[in-house]
Amino acid sequence: MRHLKKGRKLGRTTSHYWALARSLVNSLFRHERIVTTREKAREFAGFAERLITRAKETSLHNYRYVLSNLQDKITTKKLFKEIVPRFKDRPGGYTRIIKLGGNRWSGEKNAGKWAMRRLGDDGARVIWELVARKVPEKKTKKKAKTKASTKTKKT
Repeated sequence: MRHLKKGRKLGRTTSHYWALARSLVNSLFRHERIVTTREKAREFAGFAERLITRAKETSLHNYRYVLSNLQDKITTKKLFKEIVPRFKDRPGGYTRIIKLGGNRWSGEKNAGKWAMRRLGDDGARVIWELVARKVPEKKTKKKAKTKASTKTKKT
């Protein structure tokens, strides 16, 4: 029986499980949106949210805690300097999971390549993203300012 054993094993050893957790959360913080399986996203969403909550209070202890969990200095700096300020007034719920739907046998034409379930295990695909993502800036074409038409003088 599995009494008092929280979480999923995901078919991995403990060290592989935590390596996967670090890898997925690093990718999430680096790219702010990733495509993964539903089970992995649901399992590690709490881990990512706890790290964001820790990073909201800037202290040496919290920085070292997050760094020891992520094991990546660049991602940790990005979390503290770019990501956390967006969540300053938000009490929780920093990530969202969007189901992509579709599988290889349903015949959906517009499902897209990321929506298709994986061939080996038929794992459902989802988009896992930060709620307050940085919106890419649209390139606007600056119009050349035209000079006002000159008034002709009557002679």
